[in-house]
Amino acid sequence: MSDIFIDTNVFIKIFNKEENYEKTIECLVKIKESGWNFKISCIVHFEILWGFELYGGNVEKYWNIIREFEIDIVPLTKNDVELASKLCRSKSRIRDYFIGATVMNRNSFLLTYNVNDFKWTKRAYTPEDFIKHYCSVEKVYDSK
Repeated sequence: MSDIFIDTNVFIKIFNKEENYEKTIECLVKIKESGWNFKISCIVHFEILWGFELYGGNVEKYWNIIREFEIDIVPLTKNDVELASKLCRSKSRIRDYFIGATVMNRNSFLLTYNVNDFKWTKRAYTPEDFIKHYCSVEKVYDSK
């Protein structure tokens, strides 16, 4: 399979135990079992670590998810920065454009609960919608 990036808000939903966070975890498991490789942009990595610094909490939860799901942290490249600079028209959303450019330059997908914020990538899905479109039903449900 291919690589798929995870946005910050997917982690936040899990960490904060927001509504249906268990379903999010199930979706990540199903996507991983379907052969997809998880990645995060170094910008997502920064946002999560920064959040733990600002608001506290057990950062080990984050590191456990990184290990359990074998998530690679992808650095920004010169091409990512150049693409983001061409697309971004809002200072307040620059981090989203770095994340989206990283996804686009690798011809990947992005799992996010802010699909509208990333519609310009044309490859952003909620974890639930990604499963419906890109994971085989047989493979996803065989593990039950």
